[in-house]
Amino acid sequence: MAGWLGHATLWSFPGRWWGGGMEHGTHHEVVIVVFEGVQSLDATGPLEVFAGAARVPGSRYRVRTASLGGAVVTSSSGVGLVPSVALERVGRVDTLVVAGG
Repeated sequence: MAGWLGHATLWSFPGRWWGGGMEHGTHHEVVIVVFEGVQSLDATGPLEVFAGAARVPGSRYRVRTASLGGAVVTSSSGVGLVPSVALERVGRVDTLVVAGG
């Protein structure tokens, strides 16, 4: 395939999490860290798995993506990733996933 395809952007909406109805402090906090040059599948794969698990009735997962300063990062393939929170503002973390590069 020849030609320039451009850039895609994946948004992780601030404040949105799966496994609704839980009071703060009763959920399992999952944070996926993204950075410049990350391989998008290394971030979106775990995000999809934890988000799917969070939709199971009774789930306790809260899934967010984070970057330094909350900055948009570009993956190794040119996909823009918009994190839901700045890494510095994450707070408590139960499971930390640092996506590969």
